[in-house]
Amino acid sequence: ITKGILDTPEQSVMEARKEIINYADTVTKMFTQTRFLFSVSNETEFKNIFTLVEHYEDICDEMEVDIANYLNKVSTEEPSADLKRAICGMLREVAEIESIGDSCHHIAHTARRNYRSTQQLTEKQLEHIHQMFQLTEQALEQMRTILSIRKAPREASTAYYIEREINKFRNQLRNLNFTDVNNGVYNYQTGAMYMDVINECEQLSDCILNVSQRILKAHGFNPFIPTYQLYTLIISDNSQQCCAIAKPRTLRNQQQYFLTFLCTCSHVFIQSNKDRCRPDITDFREIRKPVIP
Repeated sequence: ITKGILDTPEQSVMEARKEIINYADTVTKMFTQTRFLFSVSNETEFKNIFTLVEHYEDICDEMEVDIANYLNKVSTEEPSADLKRAICGMLREVAEIESIGDSCHHIAHTARRNYRSTQQLTEKQLEHIHQMFQLTEQALEQMRTILSIRKAPREASTAYYIEREINKFRNQLRNLNFTDVNNGVYNYQTGAMYMDVINECEQLSDCILNVSQRILKAHGFNPFIPTYQLYTLIISDNSQQCCAIAKPRTLRNQQQYFLTFLCTCSHVFIQSNKDRCRPDITDFREIRKPVIP
């Protein structure tokens, strides 16, 4: 961070926030280059891209150390209690972003293993990998959007929705891989290499969500119904007409209801069960179904 420690801790923290956004941009560029490794066939082009990914890995390591050291220096300037909590959160963000870079680096090495292998990934496997890459890239873009805002956006629940889609897709591919290996579609080594990429993408998405979640919680955003209170759930169509009402009896059932409705319904409205009467639907707080761009 070229400006060094500024006049007040608040200004320094804002400067560190800008650098964290740059850090997120760097790992996103690294992921984009990593994706290309599964598309190129020319040896020279592959080596150039792999070298670039290695270069990005070095840059990410340096940025992690620089930002962490800068925030540690700011914390010695007697910041307020709120600012100390913000600094701790930013240090966790930096660690998570560094883990994203590590996952990209691991995927790049798996791509090199595949390139040198006599039995490379099949066309079907590569198609699934690129589908997973698309979901992961959407998660990265959402994280960058959330990092650059000053308040939680209305559509912030998209970050959680993409994470669930990645987990679901990973589980589907894991089951399909098990079946294909047993049926002799490809050997165990090819299947293991394939799942290495898929699992790294899933772990990468966990780190992405951790960053997004910390920012959103700092802004008071919670995409899920709180676990400490029961709610009445109303499901409606696009015309705002009530289609169904659910009154879960337990917190666990409430979470199941809510996640199901959020993924399948047009709109979900909630209101505390403390209000015994059945109010008009417009009295409920709305939770919109997120849409993946």
